[in-house]
Amino acid sequence: MGQKTNSIFRKTALERIATPEQLNEYIKITNPRVWVLLVGLLALLAGAGFWALFGSIPEVATVNGIAYSPAGPVRSIFAYVSMRTARRLAVGMPAQVSPDYAPRDEYGFISGRVAAIGQKRVSQSDVAADFGELGDYAKKLLPSQGIAVKIEIRLDTSGDGLLWSNPKGEAIQVPSGSDCAIRIITGERRPYQLFF
Repeated sequence: MGQKTNSIFRKTALERIATPEQLNEYIKITNPRVWVLLVGLLALLAGAGFWALFGSIPEVATVNGIAYSPAGPVRSIFAYVSMRTARRLAVGMPAQVSPDYAPRDEYGFISGRVAAIGQKRVSQSDVAADFGELGDYAKKLLPSQGIAVKIEIRLDTSGDGLLWSNPKGEAIQVPSGSDCAIRIITGERRPYQLFF
């Protein structure tokens, strides 16, 4: 009967180092593809760590507003926000305005800044007085609960038009009475702050 060997090593691996002269030769331990994968994973981890420490995530207040100008081109958007939201806002904060008929992902947004934050409570009669014939429509912008205050977003201009983030949006006119979605950047946080 032949002798059966129980070896955990492959026969070809044992044959490579069968003689003492072969012990000094290079032994291939890992495949180069494994090293490439490992370096790629380390680079990905380093990039994620760098972003977590030095990147930023904007904090946004989202409201709906109405473009309004009694005469001439529209240069301001008006909105009504709850007192709670108004406390998070400050004059000068950047805003991004998107008319409802111009999808943001296709046309971009109009840059602007918070120009004024009302200090007194706004009623439906105040809205009607501010907007005249558009008053009934503007009343829909009042928050359903809590005390509302009026804010004004002044739109940035470029030459004789509005400053759009995408050149495709420059051809779009914003008439008085247009419904607009507004994103107000209230601050920025580092990604690691979300976990600590």
